[in-house]
Amino acid sequence: MKLQDIAQFNPATKLMRDEDVHFVDMASLPVMARDITKIERRPAASGGAKFINGDTLMARITPCLENGKGALVSGLPGDTSGQGSTEFIVLRAHDSSDEKFIYYVTRNPSFHQYAIQRMTGTSGRQRVSWQSLVDYEMTSLSTAERYQIGEILGSLDDKIELNHNMNETLEAQSHALFRDWFVDFGPVKAKMAGDDPYLAPELWSLFPDRLDNNGSPDGWSICQVRDVMGLAYGKSLPARNRNHGSVPVYGSGGIGGYHNAALINGPTVMVGRKGTVGSLYWENGPSFPIDTVFYVEPKVSLEYCYQLLLSYPLRDMNTDAAVPGLNRENVYRLEFRKPSDQLLDAFNAIASDIRAKMVANLDESRTLAQVRDLLLPKLMSGEIRISAEELIDEAT
Repeated sequence: MKLQDIAQFNPATKLMRDEDVHFVDMASLPVMARDITKIERRPAASGGAKFINGDTLMARITPCLENGKGALVSGLPGDTSGQGSTEFIVLRAHDSSDEKFIYYVTRNPSFHQYAIQRMTGTSGRQRVSWQSLVDYEMTSLSTAERYQIGEILGSLDDKIELNHNMNETLEAQSHALFRDWFVDFGPVKAKMAGDDPYLAPELWSLFPDRLDNNGSPDGWSICQVRDVMGLAYGKSLPARNRNHGSVPVYGSGGIGGYHNAALINGPTVMVGRKGTVGSLYWENGPSFPIDTVFYVEPKVSLEYCYQLLLSYPLRDMNTDAAVPGLNRENVYRLEFRKPSDQLLDAFNAIASDIRAKMVANLDESRTLAQVRDLLLPKLMSGEIRISAEELIDEAT
């Protein structure tokens, strides 16, 4: 059975020309994961990939193809269509029951290597054409078998996505707490207004009951970012110099590949320096930040540093014309109101507990992804048969 027997390549898709369209850029395609990270609204363009829910997107250009950038499209409202990079290949199932299966075909290591081996062009700008992929041969499986495989592997990715959504909620809780305490001064203003305490007594007592003439909580000092953290430069690591490994390589657009050695041990926070200015990424484990990012060297808790950076409009601080850039001296000069050490410790204890829950979710997701990646080629080849329920029970 050939891939073209069950899938169309770059099928004709209509866009509404009189309004903005849902747009997916290359940075929003995950690396070896299923779900698109961000869908924007942009004016419709004449070129670029066009797709609908249920389509599979895969990158066709180096190094994105080698890194495994791709996604199964979902989340477009109603019957609308979307548009994306000209460097996407779109695969659409002849039968909707094959939508998940086709996505997982593109995640099969044998297909991945098949596509890489058919890349052409000059060094650094190689691409694979969709025409060279249509004859990819697979084990012949019935419609029911293909559907079941899609459901089995999809159940693992569903749990991974659930964990991701839970972590987004937990992240929002930390940021809301930081903003209430250290930006809006909620407890201080509540005390001034005579409102009832909304925190535990031991926490409530750590906040002053008045603002000074500068609008700062009484006793808090006005500091600069340089007082609580340093921003170190990442190190250049071209794709050609990377060795196969599990250490994520961070650029200003997030994880752009993997390497077998780390520049720093985690946890740490990366800050976009060139390209995607002011982007922020928390990494728990070892990582390799490249020269398009800074990484934080904290002088107080990393949780506080991270939330402090989130509170600034770093993305609006571009200082370069040709290639967007972030000047760290401008970041260092940013001011904030620094609370007492006791209040910093109290925030860190709460934020660290939230972070521990997030790490547990990430660890479970990694286990689920390992199970998925181990079973995917075996299911595709017909070597094994197993139910979705059995997979989830064993993995968790």
